[in-house]
Amino acid sequence: VPEDIRRCLAATGAAGVMSSEAALENPAIFNNKPTSRTVQTQLAREYIQLAREHPPRCASVIKAHLFKLLYMGLNEAPHIRHKLGEAMEAAAILATAEEACAAEEAASA
Repeated sequence: VPEDIRRCLAATGAAGVMSSEAALENPAIFNNKPTSRTVQTQLAREYIQLAREHPPRCASVIKAHLFKLLYMGLNEAPHIRHKLGEAMEAAAILATAEEACAAEEAASA
């Protein structure tokens, strides 16, 4: 994807390129790592730890980011996706995300 960014900058002459949804689904996109369920799970685990260490003011931010980071796995586990959607408190959101990660890791083992 960085080559796409270079082409866009060259074609438009712009100083920068905005990226949102794709970068939230796979922040490793800037390290040339393709999106995969394994990569998403690893990144979600990192995010969970960071969210615990540096909690945002609003739990909905955590939920929104985790829905993006765990997109592929949550599509395969609608019961966990629903549980994450129902969670309102940060602790419940993070616990459900850990459940989703564990399910992904078990499925790939």
